Amino acid sequence: MNKAVFDEIKMITKAIIATGNGDRLEKGSKAKDIPGRTEIDENSEAKNSEIQSQSYNEKSCARLFEIFSSVTEINNNSCFKEDFTSTILKSGKAISPIDAGTCILDSSRTIAFIRATYEAIERAKEKFRGDLPIRVLYAGCGPFAPFATALSTVFSQNEVLFTVIDIHRRSIESVKKIVTALGIEDNFSDIITSDATNFKSKHSQKYHVLIVEVMQRALSVEPQVAIMANLIPQLIPGGYAIPKEISVEAYLGDPNLIFSLGSQIGPDKLNKLEKSNLLRLGKVLDISPKLIRKMVKKKVDFTKSDKPILRSYIFIPAQKSKEIYLMLFTRVELTGQITLERMSSGITIPVVFTKLGPFKESEFIEFGYTIDGDKTGIRYRAIRKESVKLKIKGLFNFIITNVIR
Repeated sequence: MNKAVFDEIKMITKAIIATGNGDRLEKGSKAKDIPGRTEIDENSEAKNSEIQSQSYNEKSCARLFEIFSSVTEINNNSCFKEDFTSTILKSGKAISPIDAGTCILDSSRTIAFIRATYEAIERAKEKFRGDLPIRVLYAGCGPFAPFATALSTVFSQNEVLFTVIDIHRRSIESVKKIVTALGIEDNFSDIITSDATNFKSKHSQKYHVLIVEVMQRALSVEPQVAIMANLIPQLIPGGYAIPKEISVEAYLGDPNLIFSLGSQIGPDKLNKLEKSNLLRLGKVLDISPKLIRKMVKKKVDFTKSDKPILRSYIFIPAQKSKEIYLMLFTRVELTGQITLERMSSGITIPVVFTKLGPFKESEFIEFGYTIDGDKTGIRYRAIRKESVKLKIKGLFNFIITNVIR
């Protein structure tokens, strides 16, 4: 790979960091300085900036995919069966190298994670200035490890060292090809084939930043929680975990109305829908490093569980409509400043359960997060209030979350 391609990836990465996901250009920047963007009239920039930025993000991620897939030959034309093969673990499903690679085309997610990783590294450099370079552990990196490979074009080896791990041999071989082609070997301390649910660092080394991005909407199927449980204890005290928090909320409503608005409809439109066509029931789960540490301390088994390791109960008001569905929306807070809002990405569109029909008064839904291979995820059942043993007095219009067995 020639220097021009390295410089192109570096320019794309710098522009991603500068513009963010839907943000305007930084003061003093010009659209012509960013690949794939056209000159923006200053008077119309405020009106068009979101459209321009979204278009640029999509083009950037498509270009990164094009570059990486050409180097590795991991694409839909691959002749390797392994590239199309997923691995079923006790704690979830590790998706195939090709499926993992195409995740880069979910531009909102890719842009947000690159920005969040950049921000975490910068904060860690300041916080741990006497312990450079910053050590970053990136789990489930897939065949392109985009958050590491892209950022290695803007950080030197004296600033950051990446350890990347993936369970699939072909993914790790692919990452090594990209690293070699870009000449960024010095930014990587280890590129390892390993199951992230039981990975242990060499010599009990601790990391300053942890990235775990092995999730689907509503934390279904993939082993995001199990991997976090294994790796968060390997963070240095005060280190940064990405994501910072994953929230799953329950709603009642008509999914056809929501999906008719298209993807990336934004929180404003959702808030309007919430007032008229969506009924927010409450939070089902809130997964954070703090909760994970508590669960690890309680010796919760994250490898496989016949019973939920997390439970919550939500009160359902009586509904007359028969055209009502239970939906789970996901919100992913990557850092304090960067969040994937509902409907902004493939991992934050709703999971729609079967049509529920009218609810009886004072009925509850019990939600449980269960770790069970490729069936890992949130399950639910309707129960009468008399079956719910609550120690809290008062009204039943509330949610209890994170009840650990």
